[in-house]
Amino acid sequence: KHEEDAGVGCLYEDPAAAFSAGLTASSYYVSSNTIVPFSAVYTNIGNHFSGSTGRFTAPVSGHYFFVFNAYSQYFSSYHMYIDFMINNSVYKAAWVYDQTSSDSIDTASNSIIVHLNQNDYVSIRLRGGYAMYGYERTNFSGFLLHYD
Repeated sequence: KHEEDAGVGCLYEDPAAAFSAGLTASSYYVSSNTIVPFSAVYTNIGNHFSGSTGRFTAPVSGHYFFVFNAYSQYFSSYHMYIDFMINNSVYKAAWVYDQTSSDSIDTASNSIIVHLNQNDYVSIRLRGGYAMYGYERTNFSGFLLHYD
C-alpha cells in the first residue's frame, strides 16, 4: 500500500517492466556466437529493453517471465541453436534447438520464469554456425511478474 494514503507521501513506486520485440533481418546466419538484436520493438514499458543490443535490464529484483519464438525457413544446411543468457553467461544452453534437415520450415519456442537482481540483464544468443529467419516471425518478449 502506498504511504501517501496515510498522508506521509509515497515512499516507493510500483515498477513496470514489459517488452516485446522482433527480429527484422530476413535470414540471420552468424559465424560466431552472437547476441541477437531485435530491432522491431513493439512494446517497451519502462524502456528497459534495447533492440540494438537485444538486452533487457531488470529495473528491480524479482521474478520475470520470458518467451522466445524462433522461425527458420529453407536452412537445410544451417540449424537453430539458441542460448538464454543472463549477464552474458549461458543460463540455459540449447534453450531453443532445431536440427531437422528433412523439411523446409521449422518453428521452436520456449519460456522461462527466472529471478533477476536489479541491473541483471538477459539476452538471446545464436550459436556460431547456426541460423534463423526473421521478418519479425522470430520474437522475444518478457515482463516482471513480482518484485522483491
